[in-house]
Amino acid sequence: MSLNLETYPGLGCYTMSGDKEKLHIVMFPWLHFGHIIPNLELAKLIAQKGHHVSFVSTPTNIQRLPKLSPNLAAPIKFVKLPLPKVDNLPENTEATSDVPYDVVPSLKRPTTPSKNP
Repeated sequence: MSLNLETYPGLGCYTMSGDKEKLHIVMFPWLHFGHIIPNLELAKLIAQKGHHVSFVSTPTNIQRLPKLSPNLAAPIKFVKLPLPKVDNLPENTEATSDVPYDVVPSLKRPTTPSKNP
């Protein structure tokens, strides 16, 4: 799949005076590589438009990602967010590919906001 940002002209943001403004976008895709990789591709396109992207995922998932080209290393910052320990979730589980299908719901718990903060 190839994305073309020409389809998204709104990514060029402007201030009231008409000056072009750089955005800082935070992306935190679901812990499934079918979501992580397309979000990384979108992050690259956003960075090529001159915006900054903080791409949030677990330490192991970030290590599994393809390396960025040198021209994208500065505008895309990887933010490593370790998952808390969760009952029924095997240690070192950081993506849906790390567990059998019936354990995937346990992976959702650490990324879902709690009702009681």
